[in-house]
Amino acid sequence: MPLFKKRKEKSDDASSEPVKEDKAKVKEDKKQDRRGFRLDKIQALTSKATEVAKKRKWLAIILGLGIVIYFLVSGGGLSSMSPILENIKGLF
Repeated sequence: MPLFKKRKEKSDDASSEPVKEDKAKVKEDKKQDRRGFRLDKIQALTSKATEVAKKRKWLAIILGLGIVIYFLVSGGGLSSMSPILENIKGLF
């Protein structure tokens, strides 16, 4: 078994054109797969951020209403707001 036979076989394989085309096609496919994965990942992150923003918007609205109700109840109800309500009614 000669030592350099493997080198000769490798050089014969490297000189054939179909192998180079296959390697180029595989390389291009890998590149497209990476691009597709990155685009999918970006799309998933943006949709998640949108959903989180929607949830936080409703949470802020509920917290705001809770604070307003707390101040109304702790301040003696709507009786303390009667001057403000009279001014608002005067506008209409």
